[in-house]
Amino acid sequence: MPIMMTSAISNVTVYRDHARITRSGKVTVGAGDVALIVPSLPANMLTDSVRVRGYGEGITIRGVDTKLDVPDTNTDPQQVELKREKARLQSQLNVQEQQLSVIEAHRQYLDNLAKHSGEAFSKALVETDDAFDRVTQVASFIRSELSSVYEQTTDTQEKIAQLENEIEQLSIRLDNSSEDTKHGYALHINLHSKNAEIDCTISIDYVVTGASWYPVYDVRLDAENNIQLSYNAQVSQSTGERWETVELTLSTAQVAVSQQLPE
Repeated sequence: MPIMMTSAISNVTVYRDHARITRSGKVTVGAGDVALIVPSLPANMLTDSVRVRGYGEGITIRGVDTKLDVPDTNTDPQQVELKREKARLQSQLNVQEQQLSVIEAHRQYLDNLAKHSGEAFSKALVETDDAFDRVTQVASFIRSELSSVYEQTTDTQEKIAQLENEIEQLSIRLDNSSEDTKHGYALHINLHSKNAEIDCTISIDYVVTGASWYPVYDVRLDAENNIQLSYNAQVSQSTGERWETVELTLSTAQVAVSQQLPE
C-alpha cells in the first residue's frame, strides 16, 4: 500500500518569470520495494522539471511518475452541501410530478364521466320528473371537480417549473465549483530499501510558473549633495503555494527546461 508523505518548502529560487522550488519530507520505510506518494503539488508545476533525491542508508530511487492529484469532491464541504440540497429538491420534484400524474388521472376520470353521462341524463329527463334536479346536481359536481383539478394542475406545474429551475441553478454551481477546483499534481515515487525501518529524507526540485521579480531602485540626495543608491527587489508569486520561512534566492539566469531527451 502506498505511503503518503507530507513535505514542506525549504528553498525558493526566483527567476524573472518562474521559480525553482525545493521541498523535502521525511518518512520511515521498511525493507524491499516501497511506493511513496507526495500529494498537493501545484497545478502550474512543469512536470519535465521534477528532480527527486533520496537520502538514507540503503535507499535507492527506482522511478518517479507525475500524475494529476484530483481532489475528492465527495469530501469538499461546498460540494457536499450543494449535492445535498440538489438531492432534496429532486425529491420534492419527484413528489410534485407524482402528484401531477394523480391529478391528471382524476381529470381523465371526470372527462369520461361527463362524456358517458350525457346519454344517461337525456333518458332520465324523459323517464322521471325529478331527473332535472339530479342531472343539475351531477353536472354541478363535475364542473366543480374539473375546476378544482385545473387549479391544482396549474399550481403543481408552477411548483415543478420552479423546482426544475432551482435544480438547474444548483447543477451550474456544482459544475462551476468543480471547474474552479485546481487539479494539482502528485508524485509517485518508487524506491527500494535494503534495510528495515529506515528513516529517509526525500528532496524534490521543480519549476513553477506564476512567480517573478524585478529590481527596485531608491535614489536619495543628502544635504551634502551626495547620492545614495539602494538596490532592492520586488517579488511576486501566484503559484498556489505558501512561501513561509523559506530561504529565498533571486537570480537573473534563464532556466532551461528540456522538453526532449538527449541523444
